[in-house]
Amino acid sequence: WIRQQNGRPFMIEPEVGIQGGMAFPLLGQDGIMGLLLAGHSDETVWGPDEMQFLESLCHIASAGIQRIHSEQALNHA
Repeated sequence: WIRQQNGRPFMIEPEVGIQGGMAFPLLGQDGIMGLLLAGHSDETVWGPDEMQFLESLCHIASAGIQRIHSEQALNHA
């Protein structure tokens, strides 16, 4: 339900019904590795607890991705 058109930013298809969303960076040693996107059909669900939970997921995902990158670098050395 997310698509990219001709190098333009990603667009969420309107028929999906997402009214509110958040994007959190996945940070690594060299900067941003990607984004964690979360959407909801209600634009008011993003309270401090939800934001903290998603931020924690980003830290875990970033650490896992960075570990894979490090292991791949070691394997190619």
